[in-house]
Amino acid sequence: MDKPTQRKSMVARTVIGIIMTAALSGVLWLDWHLEQTSQAITALPLTFVIVVLSLVAFDEMIKLLAAKGLEVLWVSGCLGVVALIALPIWWPLIGIQTDGPEGSGLLVLFGLLLLVIFLDQMNQQAIDTALLRISATALTILYLGVGGALILAIRLTHHMPLFLLFVGAVKVTDIGAYFVGSAIGKHRLVGRLSPQKSWEGLIGGLVCGTLVCLGGAWALSIAWPVWKVVVFAVAMGLAGQFADLCESLLKRSAQVKDSGRVLPQFGGVLDMLDSLLLAAPVAMILLAVLD
Repeated sequence: MDKPTQRKSMVARTVIGIIMTAALSGVLWLDWHLEQTSQAITALPLTFVIVVLSLVAFDEMIKLLAAKGLEVLWVSGCLGVVALIALPIWWPLIGIQTDGPEGSGLLVLFGLLLLVIFLDQMNQQAIDTALLRISATALTILYLGVGGALILAIRLTHHMPLFLLFVGAVKVTDIGAYFVGSAIGKHRLVGRLSPQKSWEGLIGGLVCGTLVCLGGAWALSIAWPVWKVVVFAVAMGLAGQFADLCESLLKRSAQVKDSGRVLPQFGGVLDMLDSLLLAAPVAMILLAVLD
């Protein structure tokens, strides 16, 4: 990419990024406000946003896998993604235990989703590609559904301040890595997966993410010592960058540059969510230890 084109791309990303940040801030403010006024509707605005974005990402996954000749079962895939993402909201309502000797509820859910996938496949005419179709659908459901559910679980379990710290650590590291890498990046991080990522960008991103988390922890009155904030910020930054490389692996395998046409400046919605999806399980473990 030549310098003028790269400059225009950076300007477009910056402007659109500011607009999206403002919109997300409005959703999170509403979400936080509703939590203070009514426990019954905690996290519903955020749930709605995550579900909508994940459905767009679901469509992008379908196209990504199609480039490799793989087909996703649309009905069972869509139902599975939505059911898993909203799991932290609807699961407590049905009163099934998820811990202790009786804690087989989640296994039952995954078993039912698998049955739905097989049922969906049996309604298809093509049988010779059934194994590939079922595998592609299961991957899509796990990738988007489990990741989305864990993002929502962080919000519900650890509340808004720590949720904001999680999102800030992952996304600011991502943004910082992009700008620092674009400016001074020379040494490729994993060139065969993502030629644009550099060691300089990674280090710069981690510094940016850590500084923002330190400021955010103070502003949000998070009662953590400095070392906890630094450990969390660095761990989340690294997890987010690894998660981004995981999606790059899928794109390289499918030989496509971007995962979708929605928000092309960011490579698609899936490209925006990927770092959070696989960083979320790491965050849940780390928050259980630190908080």
